[in-house]
Amino acid sequence: MKKNVREHKNVGAQFAYVLECIYNDEKDNMSDKEAINYFFECFNKEYNNNYNKRLYPNLQERISQYIQGLPTCISIAFTDYDIINIGKSWGYCKTEKQRYDFQNNWFNVIAWRLIQLKEKLNK
Repeated sequence: MKKNVREHKNVGAQFAYVLECIYNDEKDNMSDKEAINYFFECFNKEYNNNYNKRLYPNLQERISQYIQGLPTCISIAFTDYDIINIGKSWGYCKTEKQRYDFQNNWFNVIAWRLIQLKEKLNK
């Protein structure tokens, strides 16, 4: 039996956050698998072209760059204030250095969680 990714011991809150941020104005109440597949459909259509593959050979970096452009299919936090508050709620921002590191790695972390979700939900 597959375990719900939102209940993952270490990163379930992060998985849940990412999945809840994926938005499709044509379909409400998507399953987690539908949501992650929708995100990657948009990413592939809008950004994952040959030019960007040459510019950013690493998939995680390409996704990070894509989400920094604030695409309409995902609505993640992008202001420093919101990112730091999320980091605090996840237990990562206890010191000034941790806040700085979390904030600077935000888009890369979200990109990595998106990749992990695609792999886990499409087994």
